[in-house]
Amino acid sequence: MPRHFNGFAPGITGVLAHSALRTVNWQIVLLLGIGTVTGAFLGPLLLNHVNTAVLDRIYGVGVPTSVVIHRLTNLQGGFFMNG
Repeated sequence: MPRHFNGFAPGITGVLAHSALRTVNWQIVLLLGIGTVTGAFLGPLLLNHVNTAVLDRIYGVGVPTSVVIHRLTNLQGGFFMNG
């Protein structure tokens, strides 16, 4: 079996188990699925038309800044805790 299928079986069993427990919000699944599929198709197309230096700046500054802001605004349970 190809390596990219390693997470497929656990994913399917998780979906089946949570579906049986009725803990899946299918409206959110649908909306996230639409966004994921759209991004998967449009992302590579747009990447061919974007200056890579601009992307480097966006990711180089934006991602670390968002992580710091997130960490600083969620300190209740400690720096690496979720609550």
